[in-house]
Amino acid sequence: MSEPALPEGLVRFVQVLVEDEELRAWFESFDGVDQTRRAAEFHGLAARMKAADEHPDLIQATALLANPAVFAGAQAALREALEEP
Repeated sequence: MSEPALPEGLVRFVQVLVEDEELRAWFESFDGVDQTRRAAEFHGLAARMKAADEHPDLIQATALLANPAVFAGAQAALREALEEP
């Protein structure tokens, strides 16, 4: 079964992950985290970003990562992007 298409903000996020090893390591650190804890972490981060007046698209992309299917889609997109020559 293929992963759902990612929203544009998450596509950009994955592109940044490909280029930034430190950010990619942070994202990958959530791989083995319980879904409930991971969702809480992403929701909390989105709330802090909103309080700091970050760009709305970045806030939305971060909040969407709380959804297990979206997180899996972002992981799949990252793996695919890293495999490209």
